[in-house]
Amino acid sequence: MVASTPPPQQPSSPQLPPERLHQWTTHGFSVGLARRWIGKGFRIAAADQWRNHGVYAPEEAVAWQEAGISPYEVADLLQAGMTPKDIVHWRELGYSPPEALARHIKGEKPQPRIWWKELFGRHEAAPPNCRRRLPPQCRCYCRPGCRPRPPACL
Repeated sequence: MVASTPPPQQPSSPQLPPERLHQWTTHGFSVGLARRWIGKGFRIAAADQWRNHGVYAPEEAVAWQEAGISPYEVADLLQAGMTPKDIVHWRELGYSPPEALARHIKGEKPQPRIWWKELFGRHEAAPPNCRRRLPPQCRCYCRPGCRPRPPACL
């Protein structure tokens, strides 16, 4: 019989009891802030990770976790001015966090991903007024209801 190893414990696992308050204060947390982190189910190691990557409030850390972002991913998103709500919106439209970050930095707004355009490339529509672009002998073929264009006009 093969012995299976238990899954690793998450830093904010509810199965482990929280550290004592004096341990939090020795890590640089104020008593009030430590109680907020403890109240949200974090342990010191997890709170330190969030704090080291730019998230200083447990409520913000919970929002980022719910958006599917780890402490290691959050620094770049914060630098770009993104929020957990932005990430959720981008993800709902089919973009991964790195793609969302790149598009956000370019100034794009979230729009649904159209997979066939990504797959086959983008094609521009014909100009709305084709009369100016065709030679004079082909202009009558652009109007609705006219006969098909001869090969020279295509």
